[in-house]
Amino acid sequence: TSSSLYCKIICDKQNDPFDTFEYLMNISEKYGLQSIFYFLPAIKGKQDFTFDFKSEAVQQTIKMIHKRAHSIGLHASYASFDNKQLLATELQLLQKQKITHSRQHFLRFSIPITWQQLDQLKISVSSNLGYTNLIGFRAGICSRFSVFDILERKKLHLKEQPLILMDVALIKMNKSAKESMQEAIRLKEIVQRFNGEFTFLWHNSSFLFDTWNDYTANYEHLCE
Repeated sequence: TSSSLYCKIICDKQNDPFDTFEYLMNISEKYGLQSIFYFLPAIKGKQDFTFDFKSEAVQQTIKMIHKRAHSIGLHASYASFDNKQLLATELQLLQKQKITHSRQHFLRFSIPITWQQLDQLKISVSSNLGYTNLIGFRAGICSRFSVFDILERKKLHLKEQPLILMDVALIKMNKSAKESMQEAIRLKEIVQRFNGEFTFLWHNSSFLFDTWNDYTANYEHLCE
């Protein structure tokens, strides 16, 4: 069970199976990529992941990510999409890091409220405009663009970096792993044709469960 697994991990009787950060960095570096690791320093709640952000293990992982020249981003909580004070509190927990990128939990955001909040908190890049159950071009574009505040009638400093693909969406497509990955590669080729950014999200936990076995085998190919 998950509870017994958790007990074994905190008692140092088993390695944390979600600790795939080194593997992810190895693959990125193999193909000359820089990864952004979004950490969720949220107040514990049922919609948000309940790990201790201040723990020594997490802090050591962050140091390793920096040492290897990758980046840390803010994974803002489920309830923060229209709550600037909560978003600021979470960002403050990452105060030792230079945070320029942000993504909302479950891609839960509101236009233009979330964009306004991120801009006011000096976040440079948002990556929320993507699908949770499909893959493709929700923004109709594959390059980052300046965000426009339709209420204040002005361009914000914030840029939106469209999310083209999320790992969970591949499962929800109800196709085989092979067919799903063929679709992913097709999208990547379109992005390359237009000299865009193929931004995709892969959770560090998507290497543990049997459901992901076939997809894991194709992860490196997608990075390549």
